[in-house]
Amino acid sequence: MPLVETPYLPDNVDVLVFFGGHETIDDFMALKPHLDKTDIFIPEAVGWIQDELVLMSRISQGDRQAVKETFKRLANPSPYNIAEIKNLEGKHVRITLIDLPDSDRRAAEIDNYYSGDRLGNEASDAMTADFEQTMGNIIDFAETDAELENYREAIMAMSVGPRIEALIDNDPDLSSKGRVKVLVQLGTHHTFFYHAMSKAARSNPTVSIKRVFSEPKPLVFRHFDRLSRSIRANIQLTVDEKRELAMRALGRQGLVNGDISPVLVLADSDYRNGELTVSHLNTATERLSTEDIKRYHETLVELGEIGLVNRS
Repeated sequence: MPLVETPYLPDNVDVLVFFGGHETIDDFMALKPHLDKTDIFIPEAVGWIQDELVLMSRISQGDRQAVKETFKRLANPSPYNIAEIKNLEGKHVRITLIDLPDSDRRAAEIDNYYSGDRLGNEASDAMTADFEQTMGNIIDFAETDAELENYREAIMAMSVGPRIEALIDNDPDLSSKGRVKVLVQLGTHHTFFYHAMSKAARSNPTVSIKRVFSEPKPLVFRHFDRLSRSIRANIQLTVDEKRELAMRALGRQGLVNGDISPVLVLADSDYRNGELTVSHLNTATERLSTEDIKRYHETLVELGEIGLVNRS
């Protein structure tokens, strides 16, 4: 389906953009009440192929064979995948995809970027024996992340109008409705897409759009994501601000991997009745000293855990 240069939303649609995780059963259960009430469902699906869209549509129409084929194709489905497939079966919701398809000219590049444990491990991938060079590599990764996400979300924005319109025009049930409800499911990282769609909606008074987050507010992004998002938002950070975020990204990675204990930086006041009252990961990352993070870097160097990326 051809992309449009100016993003738009077709007449008489009510769009809900749901931002949340897509790994656990709890992630899916937060989405489910909205899925139960929609006419069109648009899930996040980077690198999708036409066969996958066909299978999802068959599942929604109650095709048991399509369920079996899908589970066969998924080598290691997440709890979210399993819950999604089971709940879509026989729901008769229309499905389309707007994410970057496998046929896109940059699909291989972006697939490589997201492959394996790459996402979320930018800090360890950026490791070199030199601390400052490692910081520079993390900043470079953030610039790459920002550029790739901008490209990917541009594809989404240019696809969404034509794809929704095609579903409505070719479906008598949808086209006979006074208003059509559309649910778009995305990870919280993709809030920039919502802003693009809000702009499109403002040019069409028959369209409504809103968003909902599964995570509690205020939203707290990872330090690496803050760096990437600042680039996307054209926020000019100083060299020191970039370095600070890069350093925190490395420290967070140490906490996630269990190489740095959060107990070292959490205080008694962070607990109430034996339960943490703060996000231990975010709080601990903020409280790590520069020396803590440098010691972690030195430990990785001593262990030979040096990434393949080298900032020239």
